[in-house]
Amino acid sequence: MNDAEMKANKRMVALMTETAQRVLEIAIKYLGPGAEKFLDRQTKGHMDDLAFELIEPFHLEKLSFWIGVSAKLMLDKNKASEFAKKVAQVK
Repeated sequence: MNDAEMKANKRMVALMTETAQRVLEIAIKYLGPGAEKFLDRQTKGHMDDLAFELIEPFHLEKLSFWIGVSAKLMLDKNKASEFAKKVAQVK
Protein backbone atom coordinates (compact mmCIF):
# COMPACT_ATOMS: atom_id res chain seq x y z
CA MET A 1 0.00 0.00 0.00
CA ASN A 2 1.47 3.35 -0.97
CA ASP A 3 1.27 6.55 1.12
CA ALA A 4 -1.81 7.89 -0.65
CA GLU A 5 -3.67 4.62 -0.14
CA MET A 6 -2.68 4.52 3.54
CA LYS A 7 -3.95 8.08 4.07
CA ALA A 8 -7.21 7.28 2.28
CA ASN A 9 -7.62 4.14 4.39
CA LYS A 10 -7.10 6.13 7.61
CA ARG A 11 -9.73 8.67 6.51
CA MET A 12 -12.19 5.87 5.74
CA VAL A 13 -11.69 4.27 9.17
CA ALA A 14 -12.27 7.67 10.77
CA LEU A 15 -15.63 7.85 8.96
CA MET A 16 -16.79 4.41 10.15
CA THR A 17 -19.12 3.85 13.05
CA GLU A 18 -17.53 2.34 16.12
CA THR A 19 -19.42 -0.88 15.39
CA ALA A 20 -17.99 -1.05 11.86
CA GLN A 21 -14.48 -0.50 13.18
CA ARG A 22 -14.84 -3.36 15.68
CA VAL A 23 -16.27 -5.71 13.06
CA LEU A 24 -13.50 -4.81 10.62
CA GLU A 25 -10.83 -5.57 13.24
CA ILE A 26 -12.31 -9.06 13.65
CA ALA A 27 -12.72 -9.61 9.92
CA ILE A 28 -9.11 -8.70 9.13
CA LYS A 29 -7.97 -11.56 11.38
CA TYR A 30 -9.93 -14.00 9.22
CA LEU A 31 -9.80 -12.45 5.76
CA GLY A 32 -6.76 -10.19 5.70
CA PRO A 33 -6.72 -7.14 3.44
CA GLY A 34 -9.90 -8.14 1.62
CA ALA A 35 -11.99 -7.94 4.79
CA GLU A 36 -13.56 -4.55 4.24
CA LYS A 37 -14.56 -5.36 0.67
CA PHE A 38 -16.11 -8.65 1.86
CA LEU A 39 -18.10 -6.89 4.60
CA ASP A 40 -19.29 -4.16 2.27
CA ARG A 41 -20.47 -6.80 -0.20
CA GLN A 42 -22.45 -8.51 2.58
CA THR A 43 -24.17 -5.33 3.75
CA LYS A 44 -24.87 -3.98 0.28
CA GLY A 45 -26.01 -7.32 -1.10
CA HIS A 46 -28.07 -8.61 1.81
CA MET A 47 -28.94 -5.58 3.92
CA ASP A 48 -30.80 -3.18 1.65
CA ASP A 49 -27.70 -1.65 0.05
CA LEU A 50 -26.35 -0.50 3.43
CA ALA A 51 -22.76 0.78 3.32
CA PHE A 52 -20.65 -1.29 5.72
CA GLU A 53 -19.15 1.87 7.27
CA LEU A 54 -22.60 2.80 8.62
CA ILE A 55 -23.52 -0.38 10.50
CA GLU A 56 -24.78 -0.12 14.05
CA PRO A 57 -25.22 -2.75 16.76
CA PHE A 58 -28.78 -3.56 15.66
CA HIS A 59 -27.41 -4.70 12.26
CA LEU A 60 -25.09 -7.33 13.74
CA GLU A 61 -27.53 -10.23 13.94
CA LYS A 62 -28.28 -10.07 10.22
CA LEU A 63 -24.65 -9.32 9.28
CA SER A 64 -23.34 -12.23 11.32
CA PHE A 65 -25.84 -14.55 9.62
CA TRP A 66 -24.60 -13.53 6.16
CA ILE A 67 -20.98 -13.73 7.25
CA GLY A 68 -21.61 -17.30 8.35
CA VAL A 69 -23.14 -18.17 4.98
CA SER A 70 -20.62 -16.37 2.76
CA ALA A 71 -17.41 -16.96 4.69
CA LYS A 72 -17.90 -20.74 4.30
CA LEU A 73 -17.11 -20.24 0.63
CA MET A 74 -13.62 -19.01 1.53
CA LEU A 75 -12.81 -20.43 4.95
CA ASP A 76 -13.03 -23.72 6.76
CA LYS A 77 -16.59 -24.28 8.03
CA ASN A 78 -15.50 -24.02 11.68
CA LYS A 79 -13.52 -20.81 11.08
CA ALA A 80 -16.46 -19.25 9.24
CA SER A 81 -18.76 -20.12 12.14
CA GLU A 82 -16.28 -18.73 14.66
CA PHE A 83 -15.96 -15.52 12.64
CA ALA A 84 -19.75 -15.08 12.49
CA LYS A 85 -20.12 -15.69 16.25
CA LYS A 86 -17.45 -13.13 17.09
CA VAL A 87 -19.21 -10.52 14.96
CA ALA A 88 -22.53 -11.30 16.64
CA GLN A 89 -20.90 -10.67 20.03
CA VAL A 90 -19.59 -7.19 19.20
CA LYS A 91 -20.88 -4.60 21.65
